[in-house]
Amino acid sequence: VPGILEGEQGRLKSLLFVFSMFYCYILFSEAYDKYYIGYSEWPERRLIQHNSSPHNSFTAKYRPWKLLVAFPAGTRSQAMKLEKFIKQQKSRKFLLRMIHDQSYRKEIIDSLG
Repeated sequence: VPGILEGEQGRLKSLLFVFSMFYCYILFSEAYDKYYIGYSEWPERRLIQHNSSPHNSFTAKYRPWKLLVAFPAGTRSQAMKLEKFIKQQKSRKFLLRMIHDQSYRKEIIDSLG
């Protein structure tokens, strides 16, 4: 019965949307000694996009990128808030601590709510 199946699929898509998890991620370009901070539902897929996009962007200029760390950030708005906070620090020392110190990451994420 198409109507019932379509309705079920719609509810399933809604549930997936409600339970979707966003991640903040940190990329590194060894060739240029540059870091990049972003957020995505699929960090591995986003890495591929950064390394292959035909657009003239910041990440296109400093390829290739490696994914150093991706960590759960909650909803899209929480991930955006965390990404903005990390970028505002403008500190390599801060980034390295975020990359290597899981308890510090948790402390930062929890403090941003």
